Parts: sequence; structure tokens; C-alpha cells
Amino acid sequence: MPEVVHQCDFVLRLTQRLQAGGRRQTLQQYVVTPQLVEYFDQALSLVGSGALGNSSKGAYLHGSFGTCAAG
Repeated sequence: MPEVVHQCDFVLRLTQRLQAGGRRQTLQQYVVTPQLVEYFDQALSLVGSGALGNSSKGAYLHGSFGTCAAG
């Protein structure tokens, strides 16, 4: 465990990691929590219901993911 944690230490910048050839390392280090599984399930259910019902669905992402401005 790190002794000090900074604001952007846990931000995963996929465009940088994948361009640098870090696919394997990214997948090995990525942690899928039970809460993340639940949120992905909700998001995919929303997309699926829109596709199956041929209707538009609206949603937004709120939180720290992708909002780190440093670096």
C-alpha cells in the first residue's frame, strides 16, 4: 500500500495506457468491485431496454471517474 495517495493516483487513462502497449498490465491491475459490477449492470440494462424497445433513454455519469484534471 502506498504511504501517500494523491487526487489522481487511481485515474485510469485508457487512451494513454493502450497506446503505450499496457493492455496486459491494465487488465491485471484493474479492480472490479461489487458496486462497479452493479453499476455496469444497471447501465447495460438501460442500453438494452432502449435497444429492445426501440426507444431513447437518457442517463448521465456522475462521479470522480474521468474528472481528474492533473497530469
